[in-house]
Amino acid sequence: MKTDTQSLSPADQVRALVHFSQQHVFLTGRAGTGKTTLLRAICEETAKNYAIVAPTGVAAIQAGGATIHSFLRMHPHTFVPDPAYQSRPNHQVENPYSLSRSMKLSKDRIKILRSLELLIIDEISMVRADLLDAMDTVLRKFRESPLPFGGVQLLMVGDLLQLPPVVKDDEARVLSPYYPSFFFFESWAIRKAGYLSIELQTVYRQNDPEFLSLLNGIRAGRIQPSWLEKLDKMVLPREDWPDEGYIVLTTHVHQADRINAEKLQKLQSKPFVLKASIEGEFPAGAYPNDVELVLKEGAQVMFIRNNWEAGYFNGKIGWVDAWDEENQMLSITSENGEHFTVFREEWQNNRYVYDNNSQKLKQETAGSFFQFPVRLAWAITIHKSQGLTFSRAVVDAGAAFASGQVYVALSRCRSLDGLILGSPLNESQLFPNLQVQAFMEHFPEPSTILEKLHAGQRQYLQNLASKALSFNWIREFHFSVAPLLPSFFVSLSNDTQEQLKSLSSTSAALQKVSDTYWPVLKQSISQGLSQESVERLQGACHYFLEQLYEKVVKPVFQLAATAEALGMKAKLRQDTEQLRKAIPYHLKPLVYLPCLFRAALNDDPSGIKPAFEFQWQQHLRELEHLYNSVSPEKETSSSPLPPLRKGKRASNKPKKGATVLITTDLFREGKSIDDIAKLRQLTVGTIQHHLVKAVEKEILSLEQVVDEGRVQEIIEFTEEFPPEAKMGEIIQAAGSRFAPYEIRLALWSRGKANAEDIIQEVSGAQEA
Repeated sequence: MKTDTQSLSPADQVRALVHFSQQHVFLTGRAGTGKTTLLRAICEETAKNYAIVAPTGVAAIQAGGATIHSFLRMHPHTFVPDPAYQSRPNHQVENPYSLSRSMKLSKDRIKILRSLELLIIDEISMVRADLLDAMDTVLRKFRESPLPFGGVQLLMVGDLLQLPPVVKDDEARVLSPYYPSFFFFESWAIRKAGYLSIELQTVYRQNDPEFLSLLNGIRAGRIQPSWLEKLDKMVLPREDWPDEGYIVLTTHVHQADRINAEKLQKLQSKPFVLKASIEGEFPAGAYPNDVELVLKEGAQVMFIRNNWEAGYFNGKIGWVDAWDEENQMLSITSENGEHFTVFREEWQNNRYVYDNNSQKLKQETAGSFFQFPVRLAWAITIHKSQGLTFSRAVVDAGAAFASGQVYVALSRCRSLDGLILGSPLNESQLFPNLQVQAFMEHFPEPSTILEKLHAGQRQYLQNLASKALSFNWIREFHFSVAPLLPSFFVSLSNDTQEQLKSLSSTSAALQKVSDTYWPVLKQSISQGLSQESVERLQGACHYFLEQLYEKVVKPVFQLAATAEALGMKAKLRQDTEQLRKAIPYHLKPLVYLPCLFRAALNDDPSGIKPAFEFQWQQHLRELEHLYNSVSPEKETSSSPLPPLRKGKRASNKPKKGATVLITTDLFREGKSIDDIAKLRQLTVGTIQHHLVKAVEKEILSLEQVVDEGRVQEIIEFTEEFPPEAKMGEIIQAAGSRFAPYEIRLALWSRGKANAEDIIQEVSGAQEA
């Protein structure tokens, strides 16, 4: 990790904390600082199992996630964090005990929650403290973990100076004894867990220094008297508001609806109705637009979707030129004269599912909403304006009822030049909530963030390494396998029987090697990663994977294949198949760890996911090769061999050397040895070892690996040595002139070294 506090921007701090630690993070920043852009980048980069949730349906659709309540299958009840709280019947108030007792989740939903590593909560400003505590209770229960939020990392995104959480009067009476305010930071669970608050500073929406000064003053709760005077001069009575080109931001829905209806009524053109179509599950409260959208030619509209290919974006203002009913398309001219042909677009309501093959959380579409991406835009509520940017707007916020509404409305505008106030503003409407103001005054200093970032990284890497290098699961495998063995003994070879019976001792042997290596690795993590320590870790993980393939994976696969082929009882087949499917899960940390450590060494969070996904696919490919290569060791004429995989029969000839074939394929594509090593997260020596084996097995020709002229040059060099000279002496004398694998292949081509010796020597050098 970088050590210079100036070298890590707030955005880079957030990325590093999310990717290289389990530290909870609150990401905030004034409007237009790029919170949404950073959030999307993190989702693209992370290799963690993550889900995005939001407090409302509309916010969830915009974020591309699910609502908090639907994701966790929770009722929208008030939650009191005190287990001793006694709720009255039908009062819809839960405490930790009643919530844990009443919640029942399906096995699939529990699997989703247990696989979760990162939970991104968008629009955190609207999440109540009691909802966050209820989430903590549910996650701890179903993940069976006493840690806050069941050990899931939280990334909370939002601006507390925008819209606050909604709390009804009767809910406030119940919650007030437990929470000083209802913002998320009052949650008992999040205060216990601890988190880092990081604020993005650079504003991309506004570039008017005077306007930025005003917005900063509102955020800080310090507004100069001269600003109040200036704001008063910007007020225009309604009769003087411009007719076109401006959008009115109001505090209430009925105000915006009235203005839009009046403006639409004045147009002389004929109205037409654009009907939405809805497929699958799409809750009405999350509809992104009207089901029946009434427009006229000449109507002022606003785009509500980004479509960069078509040229329009969320918040862009335009006017309807024509409606082509036959082709179902709108013609719209924007405020700067651009012409657009607009068709219906799709909004998706997503849900999360667990993919057993990839062991990842994935989104699938539960339902779709199809409608034109525009709405009437003479007026819009401040609430619906969040995330939008306007060149010209009338802010009519005299009836503001919540702290932050005026700030949200003003911050939608690009500059003072395009801003009109529809009603006077008083100081109480401009000042932020006192609890929020006090909270934001105590953000950590950059040096504190950096210190916690490094500490969090060390802890995270050590935890993952400890998990990856623990082989107790093999002993558990042994206990699962032992009761099955008597039914299989007659069908298994002696070697396979011995391997299965020895799983416990295999676990102990591997753990002994791991325990010897662990102090060295732990020290390198504590003192700071180096190229050498990452290479050693990579070699260690490769060693353990090879050992596990041969001594654990292969016999378990043989067991599963034999159970299937011999038509054993369903229970036995299910048990062995369950063992087989668990193999990738247990090996996954050994594949992931080198990718994570290399990315941490290079300070490159974006490098984790592509490296891991490549390695993981190769790993699954090797497991598939191994599984398809095993066949029942004893067959009977009355029991023909059924397919091991759907649509495939077991090959009579084992498919060995999958990892060599992968390297060979990449080499044939023109990739260098260094490129292949980097791509496969293996050492250069291992890749050279693969190429030696490929030449020996005639998968590659010698000339493909070592140039013919170079082979002759090596032969001439070695002829100077006596016949009894050892390979090591020749390699040492060659220095950097020839690579060891080149010397071995050249001598092998002349019959002066056999392939098995070459392979052993290369392997020995690599392990050393």
